[in-house]
Amino acid sequence: MAQQSLTQSPAQATAIVTVTDHGRPVTGLKAEDFTLYVDGQKLPITSVASNVPACIGLIIDRSGSMRGKHAAIASAMGDLVRASNADDNFFVVSFNDDPFLEHDFTRDPVAIEQTIASAEARGGTALYDAIIASTDHLAENKVCSKRALLIVGDGEDNSSRKGLEYTLASLRNGENPFVYVIWLPHPNGTSHRAESTLKALTEPSGRAAYFVKNPDEVRKTALRIAEELKSQYTINYAATAKSANPDIKIEAHAAGHKDLAIHANIAGPKVSLPVPAAAVRNSCIAGIVVDENRKPVAGMNVEAFPLFSPNSYAKDSYPSIVSDEKGKFKITDLESGTYALYSSNEAAGYPSTRNSFYRTVNELPTQATQKCSSAVVKVGPKAARLKIKALDASTGAPLANFGVSLREQSGGILVIQRATPGQEVLVPPHADLAISAWSYGFPKSQYIVVTTPGSEASEDVTVQLTPRAASSASSDR
Repeated sequence: MAQQSLTQSPAQATAIVTVTDHGRPVTGLKAEDFTLYVDGQKLPITSVASNVPACIGLIIDRSGSMRGKHAAIASAMGDLVRASNADDNFFVVSFNDDPFLEHDFTRDPVAIEQTIASAEARGGTALYDAIIASTDHLAENKVCSKRALLIVGDGEDNSSRKGLEYTLASLRNGENPFVYVIWLPHPNGTSHRAESTLKALTEPSGRAAYFVKNPDEVRKTALRIAEELKSQYTINYAATAKSANPDIKIEAHAAGHKDLAIHANIAGPKVSLPVPAAAVRNSCIAGIVVDENRKPVAGMNVEAFPLFSPNSYAKDSYPSIVSDEKGKFKITDLESGTYALYSSNEAAGYPSTRNSFYRTVNELPTQATQKCSSAVVKVGPKAARLKIKALDASTGAPLANFGVSLREQSGGILVIQRATPGQEVLVPPHADLAISAWSYGFPKSQYIVVTTPGSEASEDVTVQLTPRAASSASSDR
């Protein structure tokens, strides 16, 4: 006999439970195989259902440390979709410095695979922000009778605007979805702090964090999770509890099983989201913007990007200032902490130095202090321009919606998830770039190599995409 104790609001009359025997799901149980107590009083169970469809968010880390791992993850997530309940629906959120909804609800495993495989690994790790956004997206879909999140990643959060406490409160307010984690080894090792955080995220819903040794083990763990989700039971009962937070115990009984374990997930009462302390902004950074020849550059927008988490700055609204006629700038009213300084003036031909092609020209991160620390921000040469379009190779027709990936031999990567025909892209001059494109219904194209024109010059580039069916037929031959 297995037993689980929880708390729940009186209005709730549904519990979703997983019953296992030595870690393996137990299926085929009926209403008479469960007993439910509320505040010590046995209550009748009105119905027990299995194979209840679920809405599942796949949250994929695409920070810089994940480079080379997404092909295996994409294949594993496609197999998870194929092995799941036929009526389950999935969406994909990826995250690095920010979370992105890459693909909304779908049952198409190929679309899931293509979306994840096309991810470019770069930037930081905004894990908490991705979880909060995904939980909100699940809660907005009112037809979901069962909700789950599966997180795949390898690193500690270092870019989110919200902290762990806020994230846990958001999960509880979002109907407490099942949270599963598949965690890969980080190049610098996984800290005890990271392990503790992942367990804190999974424990409220009664689920687990799986620490795998390499990307090839992701598939095995994903299929295990798919099997568990399919085997869960939805228990409906008459809730007559008088207390605001009743104590609920659920027991499971099954002939031939002596070591049953039961994990129950019940959405409890809403909680108030933590209110962060008012930020103290009494620090500043001053400096100068210079070009390759160390000459001052006027009219550059200098942005201070916080490298600490959580921070109080609104998304896409970080402190910034324009350099004066002598290239000088001073950013005031900063929180004390470390910042990366980025500069841009696309109208003048200077792309943002947040663009990875140009990131190497920055000085080391700068500490904001009350005495106003100093910094030098370097800009590279003025950019060249590529006008990129994608064609259906079988018809020659232009594609209206596609994504583009550009790689530089030195390691710079620029990814445009949603490109438009003829979109002008700022790139380094006289550089050899490998360019690939993708679109729905088309696999990612082979990379083509182009040499970019000189500064401020423009050149057209066309990438041909072969439809998936034609591509598969060709490979079969």
